[in-house]
Amino acid sequence: MSEELKELPVPQYLSAEEKRWSRKLYEEIFIEDTEKFTDFYYTYKIRDNEILGLKEDGQLVAMLHLNPYYLIVNGYEVRSSYIVAVATRERYRHRGYMRILLEKALRDSAARKMPFVFLMPASESIYAPFDFVWLCPYTAVPGRVERMEAEEQNHYLAARYQM
Repeated sequence: MSEELKELPVPQYLSAEEKRWSRKLYEEIFIEDTEKFTDFYYTYKIRDNEILGLKEDGQLVAMLHLNPYYLIVNGYEVRSSYIVAVATRERYRHRGYMRILLEKALRDSAARKMPFVFLMPASESIYAPFDFVWLCPYTAVPGRVERMEAEEQNHYLAARYQM
């Protein structure tokens, strides 16, 4: 006897209200984040980010956040997205949901003519199948640079680094 194949959920960008609801899943998965950080993130960062989600039975079971960034690459300003908060509720894992979300995010980013998206993975091996590659190690900047205003920092970094 063959079991009926269940149709996979379709990824959707969450509305402003649904983005606020995603906090429950965020807190469930990212238990290492402080309440203060999560408050900041959900007050300021979700204003202009996009959250791709997968729903089952009316609840959010997986998500991926695309936080917008402008970077200077070889002297040119380019629009990019920083992928964060990739999460799947424990009982929904190992169903390919992360793959569905990542593929949708990467297709949409390519359609928007973004030259690349980036992330800082918990484990590089998780993202290697999606053609993510190691770009560079973290580079500490002098304390005087950390104290500069954002525009000054941008000039300093652009003059010394390709990105």
